[in-house]
Amino acid sequence: MGCTASRGKSIDTVRGAVDIDVLVHDRTRRPHALVLCECKLWSRRVPKTVVHAFRTVVHDSGAHHGFIISDSGFQAGSYDAAANANIKLLTWEQFQAEMYNRWFAVQQWRLVQVADALQPSPRAALCTTTTERLSATRLTMAVKRKCKSKHMVDTLNPRGQQSPMAIRTLQQ
Repeated sequence: MGCTASRGKSIDTVRGAVDIDVLVHDRTRRPHALVLCECKLWSRRVPKTVVHAFRTVVHDSGAHHGFIISDSGFQAGSYDAAANANIKLLTWEQFQAEMYNRWFAVQQWRLVQVADALQPSPRAALCTTTTERLSATRLTMAVKRKCKSKHMVDTLNPRGQQSPMAIRTLQQ
């Protein structure tokens, strides 16, 4: 996914060295992001004091994001402590789902690049996000499959929108 992760790292903060469970350097983002993860395999819920302490570590280290992953969940006050901060409180299942969503987004981006290289779409060039580019490529491919002649493919105007004639023909 473009990230490098290290377990059991000691990092320097403005208040001294701190041990972190997982340190992630995300090189897919601009500027590169530093993410700290604290894993709690406890039999009890994580209290807000742990969240306060971790929030301080994330801030003092200059990290962009922090995750506290708990097997037993969090006390009610923990969510208040993490509100309006760059920390997410997640169960292991929620963390896996979040990482899957990130992996899926990276795969979509890669597929868009391959699809655009194989068959560039006039609309895809005007799109700004990965989802828009993917939709533009799918639209162009669907239009080309539906159209019976090259003339119908050429009815896409420079902004990537279909002309009214092409839309009527596709609906028939």
